[in-house]
Amino acid sequence: MKPRSEIKSELEGKSNRAFAFACVGIMQANPDSFSEDDISALQDPDRCKGIYDYRLPVLNAVASESLANDDEVMINKRQRYYRDVFELRGERFVITNNWFGRDCINRENRGPFLDWILSRTASPSA
Repeated sequence: MKPRSEIKSELEGKSNRAFAFACVGIMQANPDSFSEDDISALQDPDRCKGIYDYRLPVLNAVASESLANDDEVMINKRQRYYRDVFELRGERFVITNNWFGRDCINRENRGPFLDWILSRTASPSA
């Protein structure tokens, strides 16, 4: 795996979608680095607040196999998750589409989330 600093630099200017699915790719490439408790934390609003400073769960478990339905991606009539379904540790999920970079004045959740993911992988910190 590339050094953390290189991964962070590569993802810096990516679109939210590209960022989200790059994170999914890191998690899928290192499934043993993420415990059942980690996966559970990513589905809990309170624990997500501590992980990436935003109360929206990163992951939403779904029954769909390829594209999620409205009930699986909508919260309060707003689409909050990408419809693309992916598998992690034998479960199917969608990932949030609510990401904010350093250029966002009030909140930045991309950096803390990526740091959390990378802290669980075997990649060097350089």
